Amino acid sequence: MASEELLDVSKLRMEQSLRRFRALVIGEIVIIVGLAAMLSSEYRNNQYMRQWVQANFWPADFLLNGYFVTAVAGMLVGVALASYRNRRSRDQAILDALRRLI
Repeated sequence: MASEELLDVSKLRMEQSLRRFRALVIGEIVIIVGLAAMLSSEYRNNQYMRQWVQANFWPADFLLNGYFVTAVAGMLVGVALASYRNRRSRDQAILDALRRLI
């Protein structure tokens, strides 16, 4: 009995640390996308920066025109929707298993 309680407590701690890790990752992603959006905005409004990038590092011109931030934001929305759908289907599978037991 004590073994099961210990296992449950360790499982609970692991789930809590996983939730914290997910929140940290989501926070970092939001900050990175925000910084990229600000850099892109500065690039679009700064003529000297555009000239320097076009002369010295032309591939960044495509990314800084707003396409990078748009693409990353779109991917993040897709990942969020996919994980929500996966969570819903997992919850539905649990409910179906419980209904079969009853």
